[in-house]
Amino acid sequence: MDLLEVDLLQSIEALPIHETSGFEWYPYTRLEMHINSIRHIQHHTAQIIERLKANGITGSPWWADQNQPQAW
Repeated sequence: MDLLEVDLLQSIEALPIHETSGFEWYPYTRLEMHINSIRHIQHHTAQIIERLKANGITGSPWWADQNQPQAW
């Protein structure tokens, strides 16, 4: 397990998150690009949910086996 933690930390530290995005038309760092991508996905997910609800399609239970979770 210690080896995994060391490898993970080294891999994270090796990521070029402070370099340019790689797209000349996108003047942000890679970290900023990834954060923006996550936000973009959230935005479109919300749009899909909104359209589903507008068509009468509501959510489904969050528990897998149809048994309501116990209180904490």
